[in-house]
Order: sequence, then C-alpha cells, then structure tokens
Amino acid sequence: MSFFKIIVRYLIVILWRCRLFEKSSKNYFNYFRRWVGIIVVDTLQAKIFNNSPLLKIKDNLDGGTIDYIDKGIFVNHYHCNNEKVTTWKKTKFACSIKEEFSEEKYSKTIDNTIIELSILKNWHYEEMTFEDSKFALKLYKNSQDKYATLNLYNNSFSVCGTGRTIEEITLNNGITATIGYYGEPIWSDISFYELNPNIAFINNGLGKEDTKEFLEIVRTLNIEKIKN
Repeated sequence: MSFFKIIVRYLIVILWRCRLFEKSSKNYFNYFRRWVGIIVVDTLQAKIFNNSPLLKIKDNLDGGTIDYIDKGIFVNHYHCNNEKVTTWKKTKFACSIKEEFSEEKYSKTIDNTIIELSILKNWHYEEMTFEDSKFALKLYKNSQDKYATLNLYNNSFSVCGTGRTIEEITLNNGITATIGYYGEPIWSDISFYELNPNIAFINNGLGKEDTKEFLEIVRTLNIEKIKN
C-alpha cells in the first residue's frame, strides 16, 4: 500500500469517527489533533528505539535477506535474517547478507543504464547476447543447462497473460518487482517496471529450491540511469 493510501485511510477513519461521535467543528479539530499526536509519538518511538511502528501494514516476503517489512506512515521497520532496522520512508535500505551467503558484486553499464547485483558464491555467471536484447547475463548453480537470465531487452518486456498469476516482492532498495507464474510454484519471470520496463529475469529450468535461493540475488538488483 502506498504512502498516499495510508494517509487517506487514516483521514477517513478520523473523519468517520468524528462524524459518528462528535458534532462540533471544535471537536473535529481536537480529534484530528489527537490522531496527529499519536502518529508523531508512534513514529518517534519506532525511529529512536529501533522499534516497529504500531500503525503499520505488514509486508511478508518469501525468502531473501528480508523476512518482512512493517510499513508505517513515515518509517519502515525491516526484519532481516540477522538484524532489525527502522528507517525513514524515503531511505533506501539493504539487509546485510548472511555469512553463508557471501557474494560477489557485479556491475555492468549498457548505453546509459547501470545494472548492479550481488551474486551468491555458489552461483556462476556469464554474459550472453540475444537478438532481442542489448545484454543478457546467464546465472546458474549446478548445471549450465538449468539457469536464469537477466535480460535488457530492446523494447519493453511483455508476456502472455493466459494462465498467468503474479505476486510482488520488495527489493533491498525498496523498489517493487513482479514475479510471474504459469500454474506451477516455480516462477517463470521477474520484471522491474518501477526501475526499467526493458529489464527482466527469465527462468530456464531452475527447480523449486534454486528459484527460491535465486531470490537472494534478485533482491540485490539495482538499476540506475546515467544522466546526460
């Protein structure tokens, strides 16, 4: 849920409660002031003491370095594998990687696009070329025949919608990505329309356990445009 929707939700609650229980404009103001005070105190206690906000929406995540995020009005509280951190809403945050998931930093610049991600130590990679892509990165674990590719397409990534289901995950930088499935509990593709609509991961034979572990890599993805 977006920050704007959270604000609207609480304003609706305030106005409804005032409408139902209090009639005068003075009481409207007093009720609104009390709610503002609650929000301020809740935000401060979360930030100062590294707590979860009481007024929050819980975003459960499947795998990756982040277990779940408590999303408040002005702060986010990250529950990582090995730490808990409260940050301001606009702050980009990435959980640290567990020791058993040590990583190699990868970076590539194509035209005016910088692609960065962390590759787990037990995964391998190689750069490839396809006719419909400016760039492709092949990532595999045990077999070169079972892999996923990160593609920077010439045009926006698109898929067939028939039989497709989707879910959203949050990257370590706070951006939302979309995972696509076709009837199996193994993802088919992961797209990043908030970052770049031309970029997507495609699964080419990875099994259930490998696709789940692969999300560790996906969550570290960061894409930036070079300003002219």
